Amino acid sequence: MTSQNIESILQSSPWNHCPRQTLEFDEFDSIIWAIKVKNNNAFEMWQWLRSQVDTLQVWPLITTAWGGKRHWSICIQEEFTRWPFRHEPHRQPGDSVTPSAVIQRSQEVSLEQFWPGLLYDCDPVEMAEAQTLALEETQAIYGMAPNPAEIEQAQASGRICDRLSLERWFFDWEEQHQPHRQLTVADWSYMDWFEPADQGEVIVLLPIPSGAESLAYLQWYAAETLGSDPLIAVLKAWEQMYGAELVAHFGTMLQFIVSRPPQTVDQAFELAVQHDAVAPCALALPGISLREHARALMQTNQWSLHERP
Repeated sequence: MTSQNIESILQSSPWNHCPRQTLEFDEFDSIIWAIKVKNNNAFEMWQWLRSQVDTLQVWPLITTAWGGKRHWSICIQEEFTRWPFRHEPHRQPGDSVTPSAVIQRSQEVSLEQFWPGLLYDCDPVEMAEAQTLALEETQAIYGMAPNPAEIEQAQASGRICDRLSLERWFFDWEEQHQPHRQLTVADWSYMDWFEPADQGEVIVLLPIPSGAESLAYLQWYAAETLGSDPLIAVLKAWEQMYGAELVAHFGTMLQFIVSRPPQTVDQAFELAVQHDAVAPCALALPGISLREHARALMQTNQWSLHERP
């Protein structure tokens, strides 16, 4: 769709008064629209723009123009810098970091090979600490916990051999003793969406069909460790499996709405492991276990993933 057509549709929208501009970059195939919005109506506007995706042929994404007192139109351009993409792991000197090149490489990523590479450690000291924490949490939530003999038997049989299998074993034990425990909204409040207080929000319209490919335009901090190419593939898989659509991108934080939350405990636990693998801060900072995150994922339709230095 041409810029004139997009402008015409925006003119007839409820937000026709919002300041906006087009951004052009030498490394981009298409222009980017940027619309300055008030923080309290950013999501409402995103919903309207999402409903127009088939017509506009662009994906709306809430972000922010960090930059103190400088004008937002200058700051938002800086968010699209290619410098961070050039310094991601596994990036070769001759690799193009244009959005189209990053997206093309993401289509070649094998997630079957990517996930096993994010291994959980089995350091004896950390394993002992993780076991102690798991026992304390289970006791606190359920009023009971596995006895030492049960845990020793699981270790001897190889069912517990690292932190991941420890979490899964406790998860199964808890489900056996109190299946499908219902949570309250407070139990997943750690996934409440971030709302910039001191920085104005901007909705950018990206020339892509879905939110996953946004990571080819704006780098997520997790790419500093994992690379943008596989992370785009991960987000596409979540789109297909769970209907997880990217709504907002704040550099270190991604926020999603989810139309098909996991329906089984196995699905939920696998997804929790994936969240923890790409954004360990999302669980570590609020002190949430994989087990409790899995249960929350079955009962909420929004996610917030946070990865920071």
